[in-house]
Amino acid sequence: MNKGDYAFLIASPEKALCDLIANSSKVILRYMKDVEIYLEQDIRMDMDEFYNMDATIFEDYINVGKKADSISTLLKFLRR
Repeated sequence: MNKGDYAFLIASPEKALCDLIANSSKVILRYMKDVEIYLEQDIRMDMDEFYNMDATIFEDYINVGKKADSISTLLKFLRR
């Protein structure tokens, strides 16, 4: 995206969620209940929006990003 003399990138909601999890040292999603609590209570995610997210972005992030185990649990939660 460009605005005047500046250019910048905007992350997709999926990438932003992965980055939030990966860069939060206290977030460890080992169980489905952990994901549910994190999404609904900690970050107050709109669950309808979450269930419409693109699973392939989470799959790609698991292969190259940090906290692959937590993102994998998140993906399992999305697919249930």
